[in-house]
Amino acid sequence: MGEKKQSGETHRGNATHRVLVALCSVVFAVSVMGLAFIGCSYLQAGSKYDDLARNVTDLNSSDAHLSLQDMTADWEHLRDENPDVVGWVYMPGTNVNYPIVQGDDNEEYLHKNFSGDEDGVVHTGCIFLNCENAADYSDMVSTIFGHNMQDGSMFGQLAQMADEGDFQDHDTLYVLTPSANYQVKLFAVSKISSQDTGVMRRSYSSPAALQDYATDLSATAQVKLNDVPASPEQLIQLVTCVDAAAETRYLIVGYVEDNVEL
Repeated sequence: MGEKKQSGETHRGNATHRVLVALCSVVFAVSVMGLAFIGCSYLQAGSKYDDLARNVTDLNSSDAHLSLQDMTADWEHLRDENPDVVGWVYMPGTNVNYPIVQGDDNEEYLHKNFSGDEDGVVHTGCIFLNCENAADYSDMVSTIFGHNMQDGSMFGQLAQMADEGDFQDHDTLYVLTPSANYQVKLFAVSKISSQDTGVMRRSYSSPAALQDYATDLSATAQVKLNDVPASPEQLIQLVTCVDAAAETRYLIVGYVEDNVEL
């Protein structure tokens, strides 16, 4: 009797083991399929913006030979695809080379891409200007948002650079608009709370007050890149989340060191 009981328990144990192995195999297969689907979604989202950059600009992420005057975008093409377009952001030596839109609020383009579509499981959204900023970048401070994507797209590479303090060779940013082009010198990288609305301020009472804001940012920066000039006329800020929790953000700030009206 003891031997039969042991044999039965062994049989049941083997059956349970086979079931667990089967379940693990299914979970593994589903996980692999899910990761593959997410990876494919990243590639599809990235290819949309890569195609757009090739079709509407002469900008190359590894080549900064163009003068500020010569940097152009096909605004008619861009407006045909999305009338909310208000600019183009470009940082030589990085993958930051995207159109900038402006929605009715700061939620609209968190999930919508430039074509106005939802991105599925991977929401790359769009690079967008603060909805309260002047669309012609005439405010003292203009703030541009972008997602921190895990594959480094959108402002994901900037977040990676902020983690490593690696902006020394990438401290110049260009913002193109239909009426003017701006060359921006980055000077500070900070971590801020997502509840910090003070950085959304668009204007100051005087140039001296703007300089005080810039000087304070430089003094408390996690990474200081350049000195703040004596009288900065305009600041442009880039904002992206530190991580998926989105409770903390990177604030990357620069001053306009040159601009050309078109």
